[in-house]
Amino acid sequence: MVDTSRSVRPSWVDDDLFPFKSRFVAIDGHTVHYVDEGSGPTLLLLHGNPTGLSSGAT
Repeated sequence: MVDTSRSVRPSWVDDDLFPFKSRFVAIDGHTVHYVDEGSGPTLLLLHGNPTGLSSGAT
């Protein structure tokens, strides 16, 4: 996991509507955007793809 906090937030994000500091991390070749707010260490939780719920299982 590599912190790429210097990455630029996409241009479609309105800074007036979302006045937080964007942070980015590279995980397995994918860039993930996150917001680090509050105190203490950062805990980043990622959910998986919920295809198991609709993949025909009964």
